[in-house]
Formats: sequence, C-alpha cells, structure tokens
Amino acid sequence: KQVKAAIMNQSTQDVFNNDGSSPAPATVIGAGRVQAYESALAETLAYPGSLSFGQASVTNLTTMVKTFTVENQSNHTITYKATANVRYNDFSSKFVSVKIAVGDEQLATSHEFQLKAGKKVKIHVELTLDPDKVSKALQEFGWYFFNPNVDGNVDIKEKGHGGDELHVVWHATPLAVSNTNVSPAALDLTGGPAELDVEEKGKGLGFADLYLLGSEDPVDDGGEGDLVAIGARSFTGSSVDGTPEGVPTGTDFFAGIDWLSFLTNSDTPAEPIEFAAVGADLHNVTQTTQVDVMVDVGADGVFADPALQADVLITKQSEGFTGTVCVFVLPSDFSACDASYFQDYSNYNASIWGIPVDAGLLGLSDTTNTLSYSITACTGIYAGDIPDDFTCDTVGEIDPGTGTYGPTLNVTDPALAISPLVVDGFFGGGNGPVTVGVGPAAAGDDPGILALFPNNAPNDQHRVVTTST
Repeated sequence: KQVKAAIMNQSTQDVFNNDGSSPAPATVIGAGRVQAYESALAETLAYPGSLSFGQASVTNLTTMVKTFTVENQSNHTITYKATANVRYNDFSSKFVSVKIAVGDEQLATSHEFQLKAGKKVKIHVELTLDPDKVSKALQEFGWYFFNPNVDGNVDIKEKGHGGDELHVVWHATPLAVSNTNVSPAALDLTGGPAELDVEEKGKGLGFADLYLLGSEDPVDDGGEGDLVAIGARSFTGSSVDGTPEGVPTGTDFFAGIDWLSFLTNSDTPAEPIEFAAVGADLHNVTQTTQVDVMVDVGADGVFADPALQADVLITKQSEGFTGTVCVFVLPSDFSACDASYFQDYSNYNASIWGIPVDAGLLGLSDTTNTLSYSITACTGIYAGDIPDDFTCDTVGEIDPGTGTYGPTLNVTDPALAISPLVVDGFFGGGNGPVTVGVGPAAAGDDPGILALFPNNAPNDQHRVVTTST
C-alpha cells in the first residue's frame, strides 16, 4: 500500500488526450504518469492514493465524504498546505464543488497543518453535486450516450523543507436523475376508465413509459440478467397501416433528433412495437447482457422455427455491439439481420431495456393483430467471449392450454387502453395524468401496467400497477 501510494502521489498529470487536448480525465490517466525517481525520494505519503465516489445518481443537492490519511515518514517536523480542486468536469463548473477538513477542523478549500516526524492525520474530502446546474442535454448525454465524469485533486505541498508536492486524486460519475413515480399502485376499472398520476420529483427530467405488463418473475441471483418483469406496447393505433400513433412528438435536447430517429440503426421502426425487460440489477455497459425476444405472430402456437418456438427472434445483441437490435424473421440461417434498430434506454448503468421492432416486419396486420412473446436475458457475454459461468433467465413460458406464450399483446386493441404511453422525457412525450381504460380484457382478467422511469436512479426504474377489470 505504501509503494502504491508513493507512485500515485508523485505521478504527473501533465498528460494530453490523443487529440492533443487537456486535461485528460482520470478515467484515462488514473492518478497520472509514473515518476519513479520522485516516488523514491518521497518523505510524505497520502493513502489511499485515490478516492472513488462511484456512480452518484442525484435528485437534489447532494454531499458525499471520503477520507484519506497523510503520514510524515521523515525524521523531522513538516508543515503542509493542502488544497482541494476540480480538475476535469463534463458538466458546468458550478455543478461540482469540493472542500476538505484536516482532522477536526472546519471545511474549507485549503488548510495548513503540521505533522511531527512519524505522525499522521486524516483529511476528509467533501464533494457537493448540484443537479440543478445540469442541463437537460447533459442529462440525456449521461444516460444515452456516455458516462459523464468529474475528477480533481487534493494537492499537498510541503512548506519550507524539501518543498515536495504530492496529490490524491478523487473521481465521481454523477448523474442528474429524476424521482418519478406513478400512483395509485392499483386501479379499479370496473366502473370505467381511471387516471394514473405521474409524480415527477427531483431535479432530473421527469420521464415515464407505460407498457402492458407481460409477466413478473421472482428475483433469482439478483444479477443484471435476472429478469424481474417484462412488458410490451404498440404504437400502431387502431390499424396497422405504416403510420405510427402515440409516439413522442418532440426532438431531444442533445442530438436534436426525434424518437424514431433515435431508434434507427440500419432501419427505422416506422410503426413501433416495443418490448420492455427489467433486470434485478443494473448493467454497467450494454455488452455484458444479451436480451432475446421470441415472438409468436398470431399467438397461435404454430412456429416458423419449431426448435426456437418462434416466428421472429429479436435480439438486443452483445458481443462487441453497443445497443443494437437485430431482427431475424424465421426460419433463418442467422447470417444477417432482416432489420437492425437501436435499443431504447441507456447503454450504461441502467436496469431496463427497450427493444423496438417494426409492426410490418413482424407480419402484423389488421387481421393478424395479436402476438405472444417470451424474453430471455443472458449475462456474462462480452466481446464474443462466453464464459463457462454465464447465466440466463427466461420470463414467459409456453401455456399448455394455448400452446403459445403467456404474455400476449393485441397491437391494435390492447387489453388496456393507456394514453399517453410516454409522459414527458427527452423526446417530448404527453402530459400526465395517464388515462387507463379497459380494452378487450374480460371481467377478472386484471391485466397489469409496467411503468418504467428511464431518468430515475438505476435501481429505481420500474413499478407495476395492478388493475381490476
């Protein structure tokens, strides 16, 4: 630990990005480039040599504290000046501030202190994050495109003897998130339509997506590939005619594109059907989990590929892909996708996936307007390497009575009429409250609603609302 601290403390941060710009973030350079000679001469150690505040999903003004120790390993008394600073920031400079306290002293941006030979003291580092200073564009940047970072140093300089300088680097991956919820948790629809209130709290942009619940599943291993809920929704309206209905109508704050353009990869889901999957834990990057949707078009139990028990396979790929969705119309030799889209929701640090497909590609029409489906998630898959210990979880089994999957969606006349399906969010969904009415659901069918909150903290991104029909 002492050797590691000496190397980190004395490293130089006079390092440039590949394009010649600076500063280079700590996620690239760590504590800096090693200076072995300076480390060998060091009389003072600060350990640990770095402080990680981890991912910080903040809804309001938030402070966090980490501590390190400064130790005088010389044979004489040394006076120091410690100064805290922000070195790299993907956000506005006002978003993050840092102060330090030496021992029991008050917090300040800098402190002078003295240590006798062989003595040590704790320095407390307080990081303050203000999500009110994060623009909607940067909120979206953080969720959909890249993990934002902030980092800095506590610089420690010997005054007088030696004049040595050392530093401890701190780092955080902060996200300005919402605290969105829906209420009530149960709707009585026996007397007619009811309203579902969308409660938008926190400084992050409020965002709610509503799906017809397919099925829930108990927590097994609690990992990212352990599915706990699945659902589906349709944007066809009352007719499969190639014209979408109910899609968000705005453009996003970051890229200036609409929602259908965001879902476009090689192809655009012109009239989207979207499947949702919720994991028990968050995925740090999308490549670690593959999500497969088996679709029985017509929900008739007659499969184009009897071995796979599906007419269409929709897969959110892993193996080096970043959020791409590949559609195979079965039977297939799987040499090429029949269509490729981009997954909904974040590639990074989320517990939800949205998997789109075009209704026409599925072979849906006004006469064949029902599908059933099953979703499987497999974790441990990364860059083409499938470890021996990878695990899979499937939700949606074949019903012996019907011969097809239990989760079912009538795309033109779903069991529940939910409007709007998207509330606020980055692509300009409708306003709440959400009106929920009964479609073809019979008395006692009691279908549920899967509500997703893509801009909430990663471990707080879904709710299930029960209904009485």
